[in-house]
Amino acid sequence: MARNGSGTMVKTGDDFVFDTVISETAMNSMINDMINALTQSVSKDGQTTLTGNINAGSKKLTAMAVGTALTDSLTLGQAQNASMNYVASDTGGSNAAVIAPAPAITSYVAGQVFHFKAAANSSGATTLNVSGLGTKAVQVAGAAISGSAISTAGITSVVYDGTQFQLFANVVGPSTSTNNSLAKYDGTTGKLLKDGAVIGTDVAAFNADTLFADVADNLTAGFSTTVYDAGTKTSGTFTPDQDNGNIQKAVNNGAHTLAPTTDDCAVIIQYTNAASAGTITTSGFTLVDGDDISTTNGDDFFFYLTKANGFSLLTVKALQ
Repeated sequence: MARNGSGTMVKTGDDFVFDTVISETAMNSMINDMINALTQSVSKDGQTTLTGNINAGSKKLTAMAVGTALTDSLTLGQAQNASMNYVASDTGGSNAAVIAPAPAITSYVAGQVFHFKAAANSSGATTLNVSGLGTKAVQVAGAAISGSAISTAGITSVVYDGTQFQLFANVVGPSTSTNNSLAKYDGTTGKLLKDGAVIGTDVAAFNADTLFADVADNLTAGFSTTVYDAGTKTSGTFTPDQDNGNIQKAVNNGAHTLAPTTDDCAVIIQYTNAASAGTITTSGFTLVDGDDISTTNGDDFFFYLTKANGFSLLTVKALQ
């Protein structure tokens, strides 16, 4: 009698017949098979050591005890509560945290995550000692902690990267709050939000008259602009960039070519001829009209450039 590889017991030998003499050899063989089969079974009192993987057949283990050693099974409750990673008390001090998770870890391994309630605020570079394995630096984005990045007001979360612990985004809110005010990031004291972001000072206040790029509106006031200096042109091709401003100025001090803007827009360029002014050749415009462009030193011009829907127009107006 033996298992067939799928766990089913299979009897070996012939059946015993009523009112006949049972063979001593057959009886002993059957008893030995039963002993072997029971030896292969799992005893409920924990005496048996498994020698192979157990296929649960889509079933589950129920009423499991909470694991207390690193080699114990993990219950769903432990996973939900994260009790293996959370330590309620830090027995260290400022800039030197000490925690003892249960079960204790036996070595630092990259990827380990711990959460703890700090005993004191940090004031600078900080270390963490887990399960008495020795101190490791705690960093923020690869740099030493500055200021009170670790605070008793919140939960500190760290992950070991194989060399030191990296602090998760540890954002702590203001200790006080005022209605309709905003928290403000304070980079000088770590990843903290400090009190008193003032609307209208730290952030712009809402203004119904704000002009938006994608919303039609009616302007009720004029505006001024700063003339962009496109510099002195002596050669090559000058392609005005409307992003520099819609009113620009340039100096003609050598023969060069003027081309339309890249994008649809309207740009005015005030040109002034210098002592070595050269011929300005146009290229790429659909139409060029207006006054002639001289090369006389001191002559001034307005160049009106318009581009829309693939068409471009240059109108030249002499100012003398």
